[in-house]
Amino acid sequence: LAMIAAGASAYAVGHGPRLDRGLRRRDVVVGAALTCAAVSLVTTCLAGHEAIRSVGYLDELVAAHATVTLEASVESDPRPVAAKPGRRVDERVVTTRLRVTEATGRGLATVVSAPVLAIGDDSWLAVAYGERIRVTGRLVAAEPGDDVVALLRVNRTPEVLEEAPLVVRAAAYLRGQFQRATAGLPADPAGLVPALVIGDTSATPEDLTAAMKATGMSHLSAVSGSNISLILAAGLGLCRWLGIGRRWRPVAALIMLAGFVVITRPEPSVIRAAVMG
Repeated sequence: LAMIAAGASAYAVGHGPRLDRGLRRRDVVVGAALTCAAVSLVTTCLAGHEAIRSVGYLDELVAAHATVTLEASVESDPRPVAAKPGRRVDERVVTTRLRVTEATGRGLATVVSAPVLAIGDDSWLAVAYGERIRVTGRLVAAEPGDDVVALLRVNRTPEVLEEAPLVVRAAAYLRGQFQRATAGLPADPAGLVPALVIGDTSATPEDLTAAMKATGMSHLSAVSGSNISLILAAGLGLCRWLGIGRRWRPVAALIMLAGFVVITRPEPSVIRAAVMG
C-alpha cells in the first residue's frame, strides 16, 4: 500500500502540467489516504500480535520464575549449542522453539499463545518439528526484544501428546534425505549446502556461522527471494518441457512453491519470500 501511495503521489507531481489541477489534488489525497491506511494496518497488526503474546497469566509465571507444566507445539528443529569457553564439552545444551498453548503452575492454569525457547539436554534431539508435547521446567525471562517471551529450562525429555501431521513428517523425511546426501562432504560444505538450498542450518559449524555474520553473508543461509526465483524458474521450465499449457503453468508453479515452503518450514522469512515470489 505504501508503494502504491508513493507511486500515485510521484505520478501526480511528475505529470502535474498534463493533469487538471483537481485531478492532481485528488491523486495526492488518494496517495496520502493509502499511506495512512498502510500505517494504520501495520500498527494494528503489531498491537494485535503483542496482545496475543501477552494473553493469560504467563507473564506472571515468568516474573515469579515458576516451575510450570506446558503444553506446546514444536516450532523448530532441536539445535545443539556448543559449550561456552571454559566449560566442559558435555555441558552443551539443545534449544527448541515452542508455541505454548496451555500453562499450569503456582496454582494457575491458563490458555496462552506464546513463543517460548526450551533449553534442554541431548535427549531433546529426539523431539520432532510439528509434534505436540507436554514438558515441565522453570521459566526464565527472555531478553528485551527477543522473539520469545520466556526461556524454559528443562532437565527431562518431554512427553509427546500428538505426532506431527503427515505432510510435516513427509517434509522431515525429505530434509533428512538431503542431509544424508551431503553428509559425506567436509564439515563446512556439509553444513552450508543444506542452508543455501532449504534453509537448514542445523549442521552449520559454529565458526562458519560466526564468519558469515562477521562478513555480512549470513543472509545466504536463509530462504530468500533468490531461492524462490530458482524454484519458480525451474518449475516453469519443467512445465514447458512437459508440454503443459501456459494457462496451467502458474498453477503448477504455485503447487511447487507451496511444496517448497512446506519442506523449508513455513517460517516468517520463508512466507515473505514466497509471497513476494
